[in-house]
Amino acid sequence: QPAYANLLQMLRLAGLRAVPVPRTLDGLDCDALETAVARHRPRALFINTALQNPSGASISMANAFRILQAAERHGLWVIEDDISRELAPGVTPMLAALDGARRVVYLGGYSKVISPSVRVGYVVAHRDLTRDIARTKMAVGLTSPEIMERIVHQVIREGRYRAHIARTRERLAAAHAGVAELMAQHGFQIYGRPQGGLFLWAKVAGQWRERGANGLAELALKDGIWLAPGSYFEADEADTPWVRFNVAYSEAPALWRFVRNAGAAA
Repeated sequence: QPAYANLLQMLRLAGLRAVPVPRTLDGLDCDALETAVARHRPRALFINTALQNPSGASISMANAFRILQAAERHGLWVIEDDISRELAPGVTPMLAALDGARRVVYLGGYSKVISPSVRVGYVVAHRDLTRDIARTKMAVGLTSPEIMERIVHQVIREGRYRAHIARTRERLAAAHAGVAELMAQHGFQIYGRPQGGLFLWAKVAGQWRERGANGLAELALKDGIWLAPGSYFEADEADTPWVRFNVAYSEAPALWRFVRNAGAAA
């Protein structure tokens, strides 16, 4: 916690109970993980390893080993949602590689690197598990749109994919620097500075720091601005002063004019 908002909604729709574990700049709070496992006996752990949504944080190697050790001790499946890895600067541990895909189910895709509208993903897991997943996929959704899969195949086959990723990283790094500077000017508290990926996680200033960001998000909608308040990313939907910002759009003057007018700046 915080956690990817859509994951929380999907778990609720599936009738599953989400037990939060605090996220730190280095990964999961593994002491809190041990406490949660002892108390709730969960079956699986969901985690973003690189450029977590919403915080932008990536796990350290030490944290990766502690997570895998806990999974082995307690018989946990680990679902590694790694959709943003190729946007990450530097090297970030991959749990599936360290584990050999025994307990880790690895999820990847292309919506963050080719285009948001290209909803093509993939699963890497133990052979027996992938067979069950494929059966479920066929029963629930039959097949994915072939045209999108062919587009991804063509983009990768043409040989410009790596150059495209490099350019995207450069543009996002510049956007991160610009948005972080605007946040500093307005008194926002930034959780971390990932310098990559799409998101910055920040605590708003002014009167909203104590009140929580839900009311601020409602005001923003009246100005045609869609904010993602912290409650989206909390298992219990608690109102917090944190907001997830997409750096690709967050240098817009209209956003910061709204922030000042709404009393969300220091």
